[in-house]
Amino acid sequence: MKKIMLVVMAMVCALALAACSSGSQSEGPGGLVEPDNEGRELQFTVTLPGNPTTGYSWQYTMEPEGVVREIANDYVQDEADDGMAGVPGVFTFVFEGVAEGMTQLDFTYGQPWDGGEMSDDVASYTLAVDSEMYISVEASYMNIASS
Repeated sequence: MKKIMLVVMAMVCALALAACSSGSQSEGPGGLVEPDNEGRELQFTVTLPGNPTTGYSWQYTMEPEGVVREIANDYVQDEADDGMAGVPGVFTFVFEGVAEGMTQLDFTYGQPWDGGEMSDDVASYTLAVDSEMYISVEASYMNIASS
């Protein structure tokens, strides 16, 4: 029974990795990989829900630095009635490869000042950049409470 369970777990992991590295555009609650004409990823885009009116925002660390660089970040509020305050939206970060190698991006959601509160919301991505600066997602993890 343990062997069957291990085989099933291995198959699930293999399918999950294959889905992450397929040549088609993939999107989830946190990551979007844009392929070029050959199905290779040129940029990695992270989209995360949030509400900066609460003082919370998404911050990230990169280890090691210098493999990818942020080329854009933005926040867009969800549609709302005129005059409505405190409406949540989406934070977007776009990265491109700058050096061959692997890097880990770890996003945390909280109030970025000293003594500010941090939530349990996190998103992590392990990215590989090849010699032609194409990006692939090697692994990802997300724990984001619904907005």
